[in-house]
Amino acid sequence: MTRPHNFNNIADAGSRVGRIIGGKRLVRHLNRHALADRYLGHDLRRGVDCLVYLFDGTEATAGEQTWEALRSIVGPRRAHALRVDEIGREAGGVCWVASPYPGNHEALITLETLRRNKGGVLSQMESTRAIEQLLDASIAAHDDGACHGAIAADEVVIDPRGSLFIELYGLRRRLAEPAGTEDARQDEIRSIAALAWTLLTGIDAGERDIFASQAARSIDRRWLQWIERGLDPIMGFEGAREAVAALPGNGPVGVEIPAGGARALLGRLSLAVAQRKETAGRWSRKNQGPGGV
Repeated sequence: MTRPHNFNNIADAGSRVGRIIGGKRLVRHLNRHALADRYLGHDLRRGVDCLVYLFDGTEATAGEQTWEALRSIVGPRRAHALRVDEIGREAGGVCWVASPYPGNHEALITLETLRRNKGGVLSQMESTRAIEQLLDASIAAHDDGACHGAIAADEVVIDPRGSLFIELYGLRRRLAEPAGTEDARQDEIRSIAALAWTLLTGIDAGERDIFASQAARSIDRRWLQWIERGLDPIMGFEGAREAVAALPGNGPVGVEIPAGGARALLGRLSLAVAQRKETAGRWSRKNQGPGGV
């Protein structure tokens, strides 16, 4: 590890750009993850880009808790979970994580970014493929004894090929109050059902009861039934495999979605979003001068 920097003396996350941490130069400050600051980094040893997360270490107890949680998630390679390649600690207790970078130099596309840039909703085909990939992540992790808990759209990144990856998988549960594994798994599946509702309707799941009748006119009845069951805390899906099998299109009377079709479409959409962000970024730099995002 390189000589640590005391990041606690730096109030502005954007001012960290240019510093080297763990052999990675911080190239660009990205939109913040719920748990940490995100950066586009460059691995000086390997000569490749990476995604770097910095966790606040201003409180010693919080820093130690974060470090122990990070140690539990480093290394495993699972379907649709963004791999954690390296972790480290700097002076003052600031912890960091390095993962493969799934975006480009101008944009990191999250599921929430894509939804908003699509006018708030995704098509049924796009939504199906997105939900399938998230449930595939849950299956792989749960089989391995790991669990993340509730998943948010802004912690799911999309690479240029349209593949979805959950960031820092398992960390949220490790940092939360102790809870039973079974409860956390059910929370995870319910959160994916809530994401399905939002992707298809553009409405937050918390407002589902208010707008259910309005949304019902535009959503396939089978999707409404799947979401209803997925959100039910008592009669919901017992596991991610059951949720996948019940997805519209996966049953015996469902309409089969061409393999790879939606994935390719998601890829084209993410590239389109990146191109729009690139144009906006160039305009912003031209008119506002240099600075972090």
